Amino acid sequence: MLPLKKRLLFFCILTICALRSAAQDHHVFGVFPTYNQNGRISNKLDYSIYSFLAIYPVEQTTRGFTYPAKANAFYIELDAIYHLNGQWSGAVSYTYERLNPFRDDYRNEHRVWFQAQHYKKFSRFNLKNRLRYDLRYIENRSTNQTDFNPRIRYLAGIDFPMNSRSLYFAAYNELFFDVFSGRITTFSENWAFAGFGFNLSTKTKLETGPLVISWIRNTEKDWLHQYFLQLTLITQIDF
Repeated sequence: MLPLKKRLLFFCILTICALRSAAQDHHVFGVFPTYNQNGRISNKLDYSIYSFLAIYPVEQTTRGFTYPAKANAFYIELDAIYHLNGQWSGAVSYTYERLNPFRDDYRNEHRVWFQAQHYKKFSRFNLKNRLRYDLRYIENRSTNQTDFNPRIRYLAGIDFPMNSRSLYFAAYNELFFDVFSGRITTFSENWAFAGFGFNLSTKTKLETGPLVISWIRNTEKDWLHQYFLQLTLITQIDF
């Protein structure tokens, strides 16, 4: 049997291949600069600030549909994390996302989410499982109303050090399930990442690697696959 970390990576690859099998898929490429600051407030309480900008650097045409060069999404979340013990934690967050942030056809979304996470350290690797419930309030500009579209998200991730203490490997796959009435489908989105991290100091890391974000793009249940090069700066500031 394959080791656990190889099985998780194989699961990520299978998920990506399954998503790519749909007949009317669209495929676009971009860059994904990300910033993640976290730290400790007390022995039990942590905070986190996570933000990214998804960018299509050039105009791209797939299956006759054109995706212009643009900043596709701006995202920021503010989290409070409570550690129940060395393995279990719970979190609550306020999140703001703006699609097409620098264009007239922007869309605002506000979220409050609740999360349970289990983080287990083994001798050679670390394993993370995360379950999140998103309360999503999405601006509907065609009706001037706010739609309430909750969903459930499950993430499985792994990381382990390489031969050098300053280098590590990290990967995760996250599944998104819509749970509101009138949804197109239940399984609606998937994020998969695999890359390398560099410990620049005891409180600063840099991660980079491919990130594939896929979601249902229409009522025919066709997929949009976005292949990003992600570059993440991770800092820690304790209070």
